[in-house]
This record gives sequence, C-alpha cells and structure tokens, in this order.
Amino acid sequence: MQYILRIGPWHIGPFATHQAASHFAESHGCDDYTMIPMDDPAEAPSKIIRLRMAPLDHPMKKAPVAEASA
Repeated sequence: MQYILRIGPWHIGPFATHQAASHFAESHGCDDYTMIPMDDPAEAPSKIIRLRMAPLDHPMKKAPVAEASA
C-alpha cells in the first residue's frame, strides 16, 4: 500500500510505507498532517485533484452572518 500526506493545502508523496510518510512529516517539523492510503500509486494525481476540489475547513472562513434588519 502507498501513502500520500496532506499537509494544509499541499499533498506530498506517494510513500512506500506508513513509516516513511511519518518520518518525512516529522523530520520536516509537520505536526498536523493527514495520511491518505492508496492501493495504487498511479491513482495519486486523481485522488489529489478530488481532495483539492473538496472544501477545506479553514479557521479564517466563518459562516456568513445574517445582517439584522432594523
């Protein structure tokens, strides 16, 4: 099984093992990452595109506030 890392808006990989992906993230000082398993490394580009199209939960983005009508 292959793995890619999602670190914020970036996707890094594929890595051959879970340990290799974890080592890469930790050696580069990344504490907050998501490890995404893949069966085939050739599917990485299409999986990355699908993940990019999904909306990111960003702390600066808030739900629109309805204006109070007077």
